[in-house]
Amino acid sequence: MNEILNDLRETRTLLKCLNTCQYNLKIDVLSGASIGMHFRHVFEYYQSVLTCQESICYDKRVRNKELEQNINFALSTVDAMIGQIQEINPNRSVILIFDDQQTIKSFINRELFYCYEHSIHHKALIKIGLTSLNLEYLLSPSFGVAPATVKFQSSSKIGLG
Repeated sequence: MNEILNDLRETRTLLKCLNTCQYNLKIDVLSGASIGMHFRHVFEYYQSVLTCQESICYDKRVRNKELEQNINFALSTVDAMIGQIQEINPNRSVILIFDDQQTIKSFINRELFYCYEHSIHHKALIKIGLTSLNLEYLLSPSFGVAPATVKFQSSSKIGLG
């Protein structure tokens, strides 16, 4: 769970560096999406896991426009998710629902790890967007890079930049 918590803390650090305009700006290289839209999407996946009772259906997650438009609300949401992850039973079983009828047995820790991997993918896109705005200085070199890639590049002496 440490990787997941660190990822959310890294997200929180970035959010504190952005202003509302930067968070909401529709960016051409992101096909007109904003940084806020990408973070909303990531947060909703996490919330699907953290609020589930017995089953999770990512396709039917609650969409909350305030998460993509209000950076302060996004910050408080990240803080809440960090607290929830620290308290949740990671070994609790859940049913994952997809295609409206297919089901798979899963566990909270497995679904949180899926959210973490999903977050890295969206952070890579966010990095592209922020770079297009000349804001890449706000990011660590490993932002949006999978941990396995960071380890490989480090052992191979291949740069992240």
